[in-house]
Amino acid sequence: MTKRAEHLGSLLRMPDGPANAFKTGRIEMGFFRTAYKNLTDARQRQAERYVADALMRLDDASLSAMGKSRAELNRERARRSAF
Repeated sequence: MTKRAEHLGSLLRMPDGPANAFKTGRIEMGFFRTAYKNLTDARQRQAERYVADALMRLDDASLSAMGKSRAELNRERARRSAF
C-alpha cells in the first residue's frame, strides 16, 4: 500500500471523514490556496495601513467624534508594522 493510500485510508477512518481533516490541520493547503491566502492577507494589511493613514490626517475633534484617538491609531500602526 502506498503512503498516499494509507493517508487517504486514515482520513476515511476519522470521525467526520475527509471533511474533518481540514479542521484538524492534517491536510496541508495547496500551492494556489496558500498563495491566495497570502495575497488576501497582504491586501488586508495594505487596506488597514491606508485607512490608518487617512484617519491620522483628520483633526482631533473628528477623531474623537468617531471614538478614536491619535494614541490608539499610533499603537495600531506600530502593531501592524513589519519593522
